[in-house]
Amino acid sequence: MEKTVKVLPLKCPHCGQEISIIIDVKLHESAKPETVAITAKDVEEVLPSQYVKLLTIKEHESSIWLIPISYLGKQKFKEILGYVKEKLHGRYVSKGKQSYFEIPKLQPTAKTE
Repeated sequence: MEKTVKVLPLKCPHCGQEISIIIDVKLHESAKPETVAITAKDVEEVLPSQYVKLLTIKEHESSIWLIPISYLGKQKFKEILGYVKEKLHGRYVSKGKQSYFEIPKLQPTAKTE
């Protein structure tokens, strides 16, 4: 556990006397957000194989891009977007024919309690 102590000087609004308040805060380790780095291989394992073959996967400095090889259609697009948003914390970047799904390399870890 991480411990933080703060001393706050206050002035009483009624009598004007200086009062020091000591605040002792303990942060539990599980309160800190933890992340794990993922690779293109990890993304391939999360996505169903029928969708992986429809996408070109490219690693960039801080993200992984899933670029459609051709038009996906409404149903496949929605299903891939569901995986990208819910399981991989990513988003869709709309740029016409240069559109892609973007997944951050740093992913939050699952909490186990």
